[in-house]
Amino acid sequence: MDDLTPEAVLRRRGEPELAWVEVEGELVVYDSERDALHLLDPAGTAVWKLLDGSRSIRGTSKHLAGAFGNPVEDVLADVLGFARRLQDLGLAVRLS
Repeated sequence: MDDLTPEAVLRRRGEPELAWVEVEGELVVYDSERDALHLLDPAGTAVWKLLDGSRSIRGTSKHLAGAFGNPVEDVLADVLGFARRLQDLGLAVRLS
């Protein structure tokens, strides 16, 4: 799998392959193709909700940094790592 850059745009996979529900700030994602269940913590849930294919990883990081008052570069490193993991698990696809 190619390495993601901050300028990459990802989109979470959707129905019918994936189904998700938010429970007390955490997201439970079921991947029917792989028969796998994933639990996302509140930070992962926030990123997941923004992975709609409309912004880059950098744009997602800037949005979250502004919302939570954290430095953009710190958030960017975390979002990049999480995005790589989602892509490796097949939960998100790269659009560009």
